[in-house]
Amino acid sequence: MAITDLTAVVPPPGGEQGGVDWNEVEQRIGLPLPQDYKGYVARYGPGSFDEFLYVCLPVTDIENLDLARRQQEDLAALRSLRDDFGLDVPYRLEPPAEMSSTGT
Repeated sequence: MAITDLTAVVPPPGGEQGGVDWNEVEQRIGLPLPQDYKGYVARYGPGSFDEFLYVCLPVTDIENLDLARRQQEDLAALRSLRDDFGLDVPYRLEPPAEMSSTGT
């Protein structure tokens, strides 16, 4: 679903959420982020859908919704499943070469 489709179904709260340096965020997490995600963050900011679906954010005081923190914790859990328990993890767990070569 594109961000324009989402805003038609679920109107965002008033005002734009701002102040995200996307280049810095992408360097910190070692991955490029989709434009729709950036649009979501700009329009919706923190919160949930029906107190069920929470979206991690690049800039937040809510520890469990901090994008970089969640990324590291989730990657550690997936790596443990793969390395310690021999489970097949169908996701890339390392940053793409072009991102990792920048020092992240």
